Amino acid sequence: MPAVRRALVVTVLAVALAGCSGPGESSSSDQTSTSAASTTAPPPSGAGCAGAGDLGDLSELTFVDALQALPVATGFTGYATGDPERAKKLNALDGVTAFVPVDTAWQALDEPTAQSLADPAVQQGVVEYALVAQTVLPQDIVAGEAKSLATFRGPNVTMSVVQAGEEIRINSAASVVCSAIPFDGGYLYLTDRLLLPPS
Repeated sequence: MPAVRRALVVTVLAVALAGCSGPGESSSSDQTSTSAASTTAPPPSGAGCAGAGDLGDLSELTFVDALQALPVATGFTGYATGDPERAKKLNALDGVTAFVPVDTAWQALDEPTAQSLADPAVQQGVVEYALVAQTVLPQDIVAGEAKSLATFRGPNVTMSVVQAGEEIRINSAASVVCSAIPFDGGYLYLTDRLLLPPS
């Protein structure tokens, strides 16, 4: 796909999310948004997969429907579905990767941060920051080499992922507890911490 067209695809998706109530307009990322991964992902793996439900049933579900099928991610799902228009636009996403915190992640938050998350605008920021406009497979993440991923929060708002021993680490703060869960529009990674966009 030509570079101009790739940028246009990501811009349309980012602006669609920004059209919901919340913080200011998100810009495009220069990452490629594709509807299918170039290689096959391994089965979901990690200590957190066991309690996440029947992950095989998610592969034909849209983003929001897949979230709602995860019994361990009700907090993040609430953020994604809090605004009906936002949920509708999220359900149309394709070729994305989402880093979704499990419910126990909220236990690690300090009180001011926890209180700030009552604001719908902050919730939207969390959802946008969790989304990467490309499919990321475990084999794309190399040990000792941090990979910078542009998020839907903006073209310069990135997260850093790296393979550290047996773990995939994000921003040196969160660990993936269940990797590469396929859904109709890409992959979900469950994390043990809530990823907050930089202020």
